[in-house]
Amino acid sequence: MKKLFIIFIATFLLLITSCDLFKKAPTDIITTLDDVTTTEQSTTEEQTTTTEEQTTTTTEDTQQLTDDDIENEIQDLIDATSYEINYQFRMKTDEIELKLDPLYKVKKYTDTNDKEVYQITYYNDVMEAFGLEALNFIVDERVETVYICNSQTWYKGTFDEVHNLIEEPIFDYIFDLENSVDPEMLIQIENLQSTLLNAITSFTNATYIEDITDDDRTLLHYELEYNVNNVIRNLFNYYNAQDTESPYTDFDDFLTQLELTDVFDLFKTFTIDIYFDQSNNDIGRIELDLVNLIDNEIFTTFIESYIPIDEINFDVETMIDYVQAFEFGVNVHDINQVTNIVVPTEAQNGLPIDQISAPFEPAPTVNTLSTTLNTINLSTTSPLTDTEISQAIESLIDANSFEANYQFKVKTDEMELNINPAFSFQKYTNTSDEEVYQMQYYNDIMEGAGLLPLHLIVDERIEMLYLSDANYWYKGTFDEVEDLAGEPIFGYLFDLENAVDPAEYTSVTFIQNTILTEIRNYQNPVFIETIDDNGRSLHHYEVELDVYNMAKLIFEHFNDQDTESPYTDFEDMLQQEGITDIANLFETFTVDIYFEDDSNQIGRIELDIMNLMNNTVIIDEFEQIFTELGMTVDVQKLMDYVDDIDFAINLYNVNNIPEITIPTDAEDGYPIAYLGAPYDFDPELLTEIDFNTSYQIGLTIFDDDIDEIFYTFTLDQEREFIISESYNTLGDWIGYQLYNETFDYIDVQYNSFEEEYIYVLPAGTYYLEVYGNGNGICTFSLEPFVASIEEVDIGDSITIDLNIFDNNYIVYYSFTLTDELDISIKTIFDVQNFDNMYYDLYSLNNGYVLPSDYDVVNQKDLYYNLQPGTYYIAVQGEGDGLGNIELQSIIE
Repeated sequence: MKKLFIIFIATFLLLITSCDLFKKAPTDIITTLDDVTTTEQSTTEEQTTTTEEQTTTTTEDTQQLTDDDIENEIQDLIDATSYEINYQFRMKTDEIELKLDPLYKVKKYTDTNDKEVYQITYYNDVMEAFGLEALNFIVDERVETVYICNSQTWYKGTFDEVHNLIEEPIFDYIFDLENSVDPEMLIQIENLQSTLLNAITSFTNATYIEDITDDDRTLLHYELEYNVNNVIRNLFNYYNAQDTESPYTDFDDFLTQLELTDVFDLFKTFTIDIYFDQSNNDIGRIELDLVNLIDNEIFTTFIESYIPIDEINFDVETMIDYVQAFEFGVNVHDINQVTNIVVPTEAQNGLPIDQISAPFEPAPTVNTLSTTLNTINLSTTSPLTDTEISQAIESLIDANSFEANYQFKVKTDEMELNINPAFSFQKYTNTSDEEVYQMQYYNDIMEGAGLLPLHLIVDERIEMLYLSDANYWYKGTFDEVEDLAGEPIFGYLFDLENAVDPAEYTSVTFIQNTILTEIRNYQNPVFIETIDDNGRSLHHYEVELDVYNMAKLIFEHFNDQDTESPYTDFEDMLQQEGITDIANLFETFTVDIYFEDDSNQIGRIELDIMNLMNNTVIIDEFEQIFTELGMTVDVQKLMDYVDDIDFAINLYNVNNIPEITIPTDAEDGYPIAYLGAPYDFDPELLTEIDFNTSYQIGLTIFDDDIDEIFYTFTLDQEREFIISESYNTLGDWIGYQLYNETFDYIDVQYNSFEEEYIYVLPAGTYYLEVYGNGNGICTFSLEPFVASIEEVDIGDSITIDLNIFDNNYIVYYSFTLTDELDISIKTIFDVQNFDNMYYDLYSLNNGYVLPSDYDVVNQKDLYYNLQPGTYYIAVQGEGDGLGNIELQSIIE
């Protein structure tokens, strides 16, 4: 029933932003329901709130709109026969802001015969640039036809054809509800509509906030308060009275039984923001911010009681604090002024509706996170001299410590992505010139879920790496990590001269020096403005770098070493490749640098890719590429759609960072090799096992949330051993995978019968991933392989007394091949005497033994192509007679 309560709330919020659905309720039903609600309201003092006089509060001396004005405008919107609406959604957190405006557009038109037409549209410059049509949906009651465009093709179908396709008379519900549902259901629907319509116009308080500019409109912003709990109370009591099996006497009893009274009290003052057009008082925007509702102690307590917090380890208060805004908005235009909705000719000639294909997916609108960068001073006088700028750049190049937050921003006509920080980075150097690097990413969502930061620390002082994957810390020495990676990565970082050959070192040093020299040789510093960045005063400069010369020097360094190069120099390469015009763009490559006011240190470096991309040279090049691909694309349209693509680094505490200390949890971390384990490996649940000890697993455990169990064992020297399995219930099965200490795969087995597998493994740590299914118990163990092994040769005939196989005894033989050989193995025994004999062939390969798992019958040859190595034959059987095994080479 708690879910029912949430559904009541969600229903009200949905319908309050879709007023047109309510206008169809007959007035006589409204009158009937008024009688019902009046009776209900007389029962408690709390229920008389809707009869209170509505008041308007302003923050200025002049009244903007009266209560009657506001109520009349709400009613006008409810009764509107035509309008245009843009739907908007915004979510803002500590790190990210998602603003979709518009999500899509809705237009409604009603003709003189009260026939309605609805049109839903989504379109942008990217779709136009690719020659795509709008995502478009038109419902036309005048001709009872639906038109749909999936951005490529129009489709059409009559109402009846659509009803047949989806097996539901949806358009009858919209345009002919009275004849589409049974009378009892109609009364209930109309009662719901009537109650909500009354509630929408029955605000309890209206507070003027401010005037805002919305494109070319001036909007008056009001906050309207509603007592939503009365609406929900009346609806519940109405339907509860009709339910003869309801366990609740009334709504108060419902709240008491489910302990929801405190949560329900939140809806006594439910706030909605409404904006009125100053030119005509029409409603221009409706906005609902759910954060105002959920960010309180009562709601937090409710969520903690409703969700199994102990199981998922959520700090609900932290999670809610993470969300600063969660808003739904509706921008309204042209109320009762839409003159017509014309169905395009392409739609009228569309394909049959039953041929419709999957819709084109528009590029996902991405999240936005805005950083406060407020202009303080637009003076064109440079606060820094050229010498101070050069000193700040040199100081950053030589910095032995700093903090950096990396940022990325994309802004288009419809959305803005501004992630700041994408991640943070720290560098610290001690007095012995040993360096420590730290990178991390963390937010309140991760904290609320009990997760660690995504965290990497590289510590040259003790040659250790520490890594957190948001669940556990892992650690490894530089040598261990380099062995896993197969590359001397820390040699590249801390000892490059000895990590690469002299020629490579010379080239890397040349590239580094060339880049640093060109940075030092910046040109034309232009002061733009002074901004405020979260309390820091930053002086914004644009400087030019000659990236062309940088690329030329680096190219010619390698070109001179390449005796087979087809190019004489850099210019010759550009000419032959046809990219001279593009390369010339980099002669004046602009970078934005921000200097801290109090120290002159560099506080931010920003690169705007659009300054480079949006020019005729690049546009012509892209148009040629698209043409070669057979695509018609308006590249200029695409470029105009993107306002900014920025990469930025925010810098702090240059040469002033305190020592980076290693967290205790990191020092106690798990071995770095665990990161190579299967995705479902949990080091907290790893069980250590010993030799000569049996372990039992109740197989029903795998029917629950556990998919596998991980075990580990260690060999102090190379050993031969057996992994054995046994079951006590028919139909049970178990499997395992065997891994080495770096979680490289060794072997896999699946069985539903008793079996033993022989392995020869060198010293080291190993892991078993065990899984299964069944109702009984599986017993498995690791035992030293102590059986005697008789060596035989190819060509031998082995005679075995079958009586030896009592008590599951196994006889082992081995043979060795120095060359690749085709062989046959033949078993001979007396089946008429109920004798039986079979074998498994094992090959010693790469330090371990794999079973062949062949069962054979009397006097049947099995053939093998074997590589050089040692092989084992494990023979089992039963009977009173003799059996023979013959090994023969096959010579063709």
